[in-house]
Amino acid sequence: MQSWFKTNWKFKKFPVLLILSFYLFWAASAFGDEGVRFRADHMILESVTDGVRIFAATQTGKINQFNLKTNQAEPDLISLPPMDEDSFPPTIFSLALSPSRQTLAAGNSLGQIMLFSTNPPRLIKKQAIPGIENVLVVRFLDENRILLGLIDGTVRLIDIQQEKEIYRVQVEMDPVNNIQLSPDRSLMAVTTAASTIKIINTETGTLVQELDGHRDTVYGVTFVGNDQVLSGSKDKKLLLWNLKRGKPTQLYYSDFYINSVAWNGKEKIAFHLPNFEIGIFNLSTRKLEQRLTGHTAFINTLHFINPNTLLSSGNDARIFVRPLQ
Repeated sequence: MQSWFKTNWKFKKFPVLLILSFYLFWAASAFGDEGVRFRADHMILESVTDGVRIFAATQTGKINQFNLKTNQAEPDLISLPPMDEDSFPPTIFSLALSPSRQTLAAGNSLGQIMLFSTNPPRLIKKQAIPGIENVLVVRFLDENRILLGLIDGTVRLIDIQQEKEIYRVQVEMDPVNNIQLSPDRSLMAVTTAASTIKIINTETGTLVQELDGHRDTVYGVTFVGNDQVLSGSKDKKLLLWNLKRGKPTQLYYSDFYINSVAWNGKEKIAFHLPNFEIGIFNLSTRKLEQRLTGHTAFINTLHFINPNTLLSSGNDARIFVRPLQ
């Protein structure tokens, strides 16, 4: 974000200073200490951005849209109605953008994948997964194939054009809670309620490796290049795994669950801290450099839009887009 006022401006007249002070107070109220802030309709389970808009999946069956150019909310991409008058709206659990960012996928509690065009934003189609009530995780392998993490503990690769299943692999008996792809998209890291991380070949569904070092549920996971994985767990540990050795290095021990993690592609790691703060950790110096405040509940999404700009969202329905120091 560019500053509205340059710090080296010199004002000589009190009225101008008064106006400036009022503006700065208004800006801080609207946008927080730094960056841009949006508020969704309800708890945000996952958010993504194509660089123009932020799409936020809510627990109340909506995909909210926010325009990064205008800093304004736009009409909902979709709003799923309740099945009957006595029930809650279906939940939208997960969102993913295709590699081209032209297609958005969503998984919901109706056992469906929903596909949207992002330019212009519109629904393309819905596809039901037979025998499945909840599609918990969606991730594009390429423009035509989507990986699904399901409540039955399976990961399935689906051809969305032909509407057919390519493979399925039983990861655990517990629901899949996260899938993240390596930069070359050859591997996926899969987590469930178990304490292990499964590394799986994306083309074949073959289990390549099990990472066993956490003592409780692993929530956050992301690749650092193609040969390393970051993970955060209910056991309060932030671990860095070397896939060639299969061994972890503990980077940080927290006082609370590490619910989400992200890597900026260079040396910075963002992860969930106590009191719903976000820690910025330097992988080169192995030091915690910065703490970001503003959230008041669990942070479900941490994502670097670029190496110096972080997107965060969570159960408090808040979205922050802010530059790092």
